[in-house]
Amino acid sequence: MKFFKIALPLSVLLFIAAAPSEPGPIPVGVATIDTTPTEPMRLSGYGSRTTPSEGIEQKLHAKALAIGTGTNDEPLSVFITLDAIGIPAWMTKEVAKRLGEKKGVIREQLVIAATHTHTGPSIRDMIPFMFPSGFTEDEKAAIDRYSKDLVDKLEKVALDAIAARKPSRLAWGKGTLTFAANRRVMENGKWKGFGVQEDGPVDHTMPMLQVTNAKGDNVAVLVNYACHCTTLGGDFNRIHGDWAGEAQSEIEKRHDGMTAMIAIGCGADHNPEPRTNLDAVAAHGQAVADEVDRMLGEKLAPLSAVPVGNYNEIALPLDDLPDRAEWERQVTEKVRNHHFAVAMLEKLDRGEELATSVTYPIQTWTFGDDLAMVFLGGEVVVDYAHRLYRELDANRIWLNSYSNDVPCYITSRRIYNEGGYEVDDSRIYYGIPARLRPDTEDRICDEVIRQLPPNFHAN
Repeated sequence: MKFFKIALPLSVLLFIAAAPSEPGPIPVGVATIDTTPTEPMRLSGYGSRTTPSEGIEQKLHAKALAIGTGTNDEPLSVFITLDAIGIPAWMTKEVAKRLGEKKGVIREQLVIAATHTHTGPSIRDMIPFMFPSGFTEDEKAAIDRYSKDLVDKLEKVALDAIAARKPSRLAWGKGTLTFAANRRVMENGKWKGFGVQEDGPVDHTMPMLQVTNAKGDNVAVLVNYACHCTTLGGDFNRIHGDWAGEAQSEIEKRHDGMTAMIAIGCGADHNPEPRTNLDAVAAHGQAVADEVDRMLGEKLAPLSAVPVGNYNEIALPLDDLPDRAEWERQVTEKVRNHHFAVAMLEKLDRGEELATSVTYPIQTWTFGDDLAMVFLGGEVVVDYAHRLYRELDANRIWLNSYSNDVPCYITSRRIYNEGGYEVDDSRIYYGIPARLRPDTEDRICDEVIRQLPPNFHAN
């Protein structure tokens, strides 16, 4: 038998090696719903506010992305983003229950992620001790009305996205933004206060998911960045989506008919810089929109499969609880958060036990071998990003926080040793009676690694 050699140009050989066939279409639907309160409400995010909101500077929204057919071979997934301070566990569970009953969406395939805007309304059981003296009965009633309505709207936007599914293509890539700054000012290895720590760790990556229709037109983008939505300060008492809301608005202005969604990465120790005024909000929103435009002008990496999810809740143990004398000291000294200390004393007087752990949700989605999304609850500091980028394939990992529940700040071993707001003061707002233990970081990262297939682990 004779073998014949065929000489092909180098350019053709490279094309054959580097150009796999384009993935087939995937059913994707997108929907948006207005979640702006219809009455004045206490805004969450800053304990210094003492009165209900004074108007609407920018409307708030929930947006949903539905992916897949929902058949045995292809699960139906729903990703909801929400302009809000956070999403409480009870709300995510109720939406999951409704979508499971009506559309067969299983828990592993539903994600609700909040932007953590500090100019959005208070939500029932979300940062319950934000304000020193709590809420009046009228304020509680308004919060309850808004929270109930929000559940209905989250269900509706998900159902609308499911109904809107059409053959589409997904692609993704990572860009860069630079307006997030580490806010933990350090002195001699200990936390000193808020500001800008120039050499502090940050995560400036901006992953983006692109949805295009059968004609190749842009239908939606989902963008992620690790930064607090605290451009506006506590003296601003009007409803606004902060930089995330501004970015969505600016992207949609530039791309008629396209939906923009924002989720937040592991940046609980990052603040936007500059901050405290609407000009800064506009600048940050434009920076996100500029980077989206740049990335849309490039060829992003196609995704060939729908997401397949994993979900688990783990217990994060707390350090030893303060004794009764410590609670009484906090009350008698009338510290800024005495409402929390009083509540703890009332529990003890009723014979109730204080919490000794935090229930913590961890979820992952894998799009075949192309991409793994990680969804962490709570306010997650940047060390988790740096560690997971080391222990996983950083080129195929996308990290989200404020997902499915926001029980408290999630601090790392480094920050635990440094002390300060994220470790100590912030837990009082959330009603957590003691610090999380130093091994919190190990517990969470080990569960993420366990959920993801070995091919996403670092070599």
